[in-house]
Amino acid sequence: MSEKLPVKTELPQAALQAIAEIIKRGNDVQIQRKGDSILVLEVKKTIKYSPR
Repeated sequence: MSEKLPVKTELPQAALQAIAEIIKRGNDVQIQRKGDSILVLEVKKTIKYSPR
């Protein structure tokens, strides 16, 4: 017997604002669930070496 867990699909206004700011800087955003809350992570990738 599997129970359906409630899924919250709306993000808080503060999270949406943080996402918008990160995207304006040109970085990627990663959103993760952590318990009953969410984490908004800024993902930066820097090329340290390229053989070209």
